[in-house]
Amino acid sequence: MRGLGLACVIALSCSRAPTPAPSVPAAASSTAVAIAPPSASPVVPAPATASAVVDAASLPLVLDGVVYDPDTGVRRRAARAGESGWPGEPDPAAESITLGDGAVSLKDASGKVLWRTPVKGSLGSVRPPDRALTKAHVVAVVDGRLVAFRKDNGATAWNVGGPVDRLLGDGEMVLSTDCQSPSAPPAHRWLMARRAQDGAEAWKVDLPKDVDPDGIQRLGAYYIVRMGKRTAFVTTQGKVAFELDEELVEVAPQGTGWLVVTSKRVARLDENGKAIWTLPAMRDTFVAGASMIPVPGGDLLLWGWGRIADSGVELLRLRPDDGKVVFRVQAEPLGVGHSKYGHQAYVRLRGSKVDVVSIGSYGTFVEVRALASGSRLSRWKPKESAP
Repeated sequence: MRGLGLACVIALSCSRAPTPAPSVPAAASSTAVAIAPPSASPVVPAPATASAVVDAASLPLVLDGVVYDPDTGVRRRAARAGESGWPGEPDPAAESITLGDGAVSLKDASGKVLWRTPVKGSLGSVRPPDRALTKAHVVAVVDGRLVAFRKDNGATAWNVGGPVDRLLGDGEMVLSTDCQSPSAPPAHRWLMARRAQDGAEAWKVDLPKDVDPDGIQRLGAYYIVRMGKRTAFVTTQGKVAFELDEELVEVAPQGTGWLVVTSKRVARLDENGKAIWTLPAMRDTFVAGASMIPVPGGDLLLWGWGRIADSGVELLRLRPDDGKVVFRVQAEPLGVGHSKYGHQAYVRLRGSKVDVVSIGSYGTFVEVRALASGSRLSRWKPKESAP
């Protein structure tokens, strides 16, 4: 993957007249259960007190180890150590788990093996993640069972059966689910939470049997379970808050509810999954990516792209209170022909401008757009980028 180094979001002054809230659209298809609102902080706008425009030189844009002028694409110099990297990728974990050669191992950030515990039986699962770190334990799938090892010395702590797919370590808990084929569904498809200390079941939720869970995500006081074209929001106490009959592409807490980008819409939902407002879906909905950042003054800037296609990048600036669209524009694709393709997109704010970076298997482009209107100010490609 090509490297891209981008600096932090810069706030700028932004004001607007209040607008009346629209009528509430019909609710999403869901099973609603009254629950407490999420404990996670809502999306908070950056303070509207900083300078309006900053010198581009203070925000370098790094591609493949080269620093470019973000407005013109002119090469400035080779990147210094620490200027390269891919925004949005998680920082390297302080510790990592290795399964192989008949053993479970824990390594520190430098790759040094802290301990290695031999085990009998097959290692891992075909439905990863198949290993997880909790506060004091390493949990791994060994011979179709969950086995926990003490993080300090690798001693076996417990060994239990049950769901062993899509592991998530979460503090004092470890979660897993069952990914048996939907063509031969099990009697129950559990999302199960176990205490990491002793492996005892804390709670379990019966998920729909006709779908295969893709993964578990912790966000605020909820676990979000993606299941292809369905999504479940489950509280950390094991209560199903609501389900959506649509594929979830991106989600962020918003007030006491959620801002969601799905295969069917962009919407703000309340804590029970009811739609407060709804907009049409982003242009790319098949194997799609999406993300969002706050804009000084209270708006949100969303962007979407196809992760396996030369799709370009769609930008959507909106007001989260009422869903009013400020602008919705498209950074056009490169126009390359392809079969297999990988594509990632990243956006940053730079004073009164928006930098859009598209990195694909067969080329890279950068667009600079006006934050106020979305109009295109410039577009360029690194010289070595095709076409």
